[in-house]
Amino acid sequence: MEIEAAATAAAATTTTTTTNSNSNSNSNSNSNNNLDDDEQDIADLSLLLDSAQDSSSTSPSTTIQTLTSILTESQNRHGPKASSIKERAIYLLARTHCSMQSYDSVVALLTGSTCSAFFLNVTKAKCAKVVRAVLDIVCSLAPEELDMQQQICLNIIEWTQQEKRSFLRQRVQAKLASVLFLKGKYGEAQTLVDGLLTELKKLDDKQLLVETHLVESKIHHGLRNLPKSKAALTASRTCANAIYVGPGLQSSIDGMSGILHCEEGDYNTAHSYFLEAFEQLDQLEEGKGGGAKASANANASANVKEGSALSCLKYMMLCKILDSLTKALKLSSQGGVGKYCTVLYQYCMILRFVYMLIALLVGPNIYHLISRHVSSHRTGARSDKAEVDISGMISSKQAVKFAGKDIEAMSAIASAASRRSLKEYEAVTEKYSHELQDDLLIKHHLKFLHEQLLESNLIRIIEPYSCVEIEHVAELIDMPLALVEKKLSQMILDGKFNGILDQGKGQLIVYEEGEKDLAMEKGLEVIANMDNVVSSLFVRSHALRTTMA
Repeated sequence: MEIEAAATAAAATTTTTTTNSNSNSNSNSNSNNNLDDDEQDIADLSLLLDSAQDSSSTSPSTTIQTLTSILTESQNRHGPKASSIKERAIYLLARTHCSMQSYDSVVALLTGSTCSAFFLNVTKAKCAKVVRAVLDIVCSLAPEELDMQQQICLNIIEWTQQEKRSFLRQRVQAKLASVLFLKGKYGEAQTLVDGLLTELKKLDDKQLLVETHLVESKIHHGLRNLPKSKAALTASRTCANAIYVGPGLQSSIDGMSGILHCEEGDYNTAHSYFLEAFEQLDQLEEGKGGGAKASANANASANVKEGSALSCLKYMMLCKILDSLTKALKLSSQGGVGKYCTVLYQYCMILRFVYMLIALLVGPNIYHLISRHVSSHRTGARSDKAEVDISGMISSKQAVKFAGKDIEAMSAIASAASRRSLKEYEAVTEKYSHELQDDLLIKHHLKFLHEQLLESNLIRIIEPYSCVEIEHVAELIDMPLALVEKKLSQMILDGKFNGILDQGKGQLIVYEEGEKDLAMEKGLEVIANMDNVVSSLFVRSHALRTTMA
């Protein structure tokens, strides 16, 4: 019995020892695996990435093959260091495809087989970061390829729906809405934004709500629905007050506020908003190493990027031109040949006649001095060049580096406006059509500026006359007769001056604005009050008849 007990104890001891050794070996193997995950041999991947980054010694096609081999390597290494190398390879691959203008490859990059293994083995947060970074790279390197950007967004949205990654899908949908807005597809963009806002309000994602409401404001502005655009911008500002907003997004909000104030005719407030946006964007571009070189590249590019410092500078110049010209011409939306201009003209004519009589007594030298003085009074409604001069703005320390065709175009517009010259204005718009007509805000307000110049020139021509032939006015302003006749009739209907068109004789008859007939106005007020009293008595009598019946 003692021998059996001893044998049993020895067997148990042996079993325990074996079990412990097995567990120790398993733990050692697990620790080795963890060590392999943390400290994998990635020297070959680093060498491949370094060779791909050396663009001077390799061709773009070779670079693409090298980067693709990093992402599709057979060992399937996805440790921290290996993931970092592969992430950098994806960014470099996107830049290389854009530099080669192989946009079909860019579209298939994120959702194709090249990056599928990487996305399956990294966290969802890392995946979302890479996708958003690639989208930003593509949009910055190929801003004109809106079709390609739209297709990338659609492919990513389809992939996120299959993988059930809602947060990433919402981010990409917000980007797709901004791309559709840039393409001018306002209806599709508005439909997408409405559905996205419904989801975001449930999740209360403030950051994305700020961006989406801002895109919504831009869409409504493109549709010329200013009340809804202001409401969307207010919602964006409300959400932005609850969180930290980066300088780039804050400058976009300030720029949109300036645009809406400019649409309302409040050019001083709009100028201040554009100035804030310009300063923030200028600092951001300098921080990214932009400087004068980036500004020169921006001016040499096909289009000025929306939301750039240069676009804000152009808007600032536009606001100063419009504000100065409006004050110089003394024209508002109800302006025109009013009582003040008529009385001033009559005063100047009487004063000239009196001075001519005095000149017969005091000599010709005094007469010429007085004549110049009277002439300056009579032409007081003309705009002075100093009032519309913007040279001080474009020669400042921050704006000198933005000198280029865009600044030249705005300076030429200011020069034409200061001279109130329609011919010069039309020549400038034709010469710089690309710089002036591609921007929605500048294009809209240049039409308004053209209308102001046309009206002021017509008023200056017809001011000395009480009756003038329309054909003579068309010859003086060098415009087609039909267009001049249409514009004069529109100005009469808008109350810019008091007159009629005699189409039978082809004449414009201008009336002086006489004093208002107070007796007629009071009589009309009495009649209106009597009408209200009679109507009230009729309603009461009808109610009494109904009650008695």
